[in-house]
Amino acid sequence: MLSTDSRVNGVPHFDVKITDKNLDNTVRSLMSHIKKSWDITKLHHKVYDSGITNKLVGYYVVDGDLKVSTRFGEYGRSDIVLVRIYGSKTELIIDRAQELRNFQELSRCSAAPPLYCTFQNGYCYRYLEGKVLGVEDFKNPVILNLCAKYIAKLHSLRLSDEYLKQHKMESTLFSTMRKYINLIPAEYESKEKQERFLSAVPSKKDLLGEVSVIEEAVSKLEKKMITFCHNDLLCANFIFDEYEEEIHCIDYEYGCPNYAAYDIANNFNEFAGIDEPDFSLYPSEETQRVWFKTYLQTYNDINGINRAVQKADVDGLYVQVNQFSLASHLFWGIWALVQAHVSQIDFDYMEYGILRFNEYFARKDKCLALNKEENETKQ
Repeated sequence: MLSTDSRVNGVPHFDVKITDKNLDNTVRSLMSHIKKSWDITKLHHKVYDSGITNKLVGYYVVDGDLKVSTRFGEYGRSDIVLVRIYGSKTELIIDRAQELRNFQELSRCSAAPPLYCTFQNGYCYRYLEGKVLGVEDFKNPVILNLCAKYIAKLHSLRLSDEYLKQHKMESTLFSTMRKYINLIPAEYESKEKQERFLSAVPSKKDLLGEVSVIEEAVSKLEKKMITFCHNDLLCANFIFDEYEEEIHCIDYEYGCPNYAAYDIANNFNEFAGIDEPDFSLYPSEETQRVWFKTYLQTYNDINGINRAVQKADVDGLYVQVNQFSLASHLFWGIWALVQAHVSQIDFDYMEYGILRFNEYFARKDKCLALNKEENETKQ
């Protein structure tokens, strides 16, 4: 079962595909290899359902009759191994090799947990202890402050030469959007989806036009910073360790070099939530400016920049982030149209895409005007 080859250097690869039918037996076999100290007869599991593209199951063993507790090390529970199984056809829009490189690189930087093994349609890694954050948590100033500091640390990572052989420090945001547009079907199999697509979604030609509009707008922004970005900073991808009072992030499949302001903007857009998005929860200008000051000061401190954050720094980031918020809505709207065609997960991707496009057009003129206002102020 164990392959001599590995998708990731130094990480075992198992040449098996996990399905609903073989899940239990296959995972037991995997655990016997990667957790040799475990008594597999005492294996327990928990299904996590916060994702909308992959299946995630946690496995652990419990000694005796001790209860599973949040602080597992103190209550007899061994560490948890998460088994991540890719969603059907997600390889069309996610570069799985890149995802694994991201995981390994972030682990090297102590920004992600250890990667235990890979298999044909997924991988296993160590569980990060903590609370998965939700929409309500992002109304808490303490959480916002911790997230600003975490994202500044993420954007300060020093990527290895090995990683940079695969990824240039440049953004592929707009080329990726165009790639996704080409994956949108000419016609959806479902008549109901097709009718909604035709009545409520811009044509592929119009979508390409909008991508060009935003690409041109952000090209005029000054001092754009490209860093390693998570690119999917939705609420549920944040883990809060309340014992250590630290924030961590999970799910790195979209990670790559990108505009730092896009990563921040995407996070702000995700304050709305997923199932029933409420875009009125997008942070106010006052909240954003407090967040930006914390982020910028943390970034300066980490990178040895002996300089206090100036109002002009905050002003500039405010313009960048709010223009990139348009790119975020456009990206995930297009992404949702592809998922509506290929995904087998029970989620209304078409409706989600329509909501993102509606918000994009509702904010477009106001956000695009910010760059003009900034230039006029400088003059």
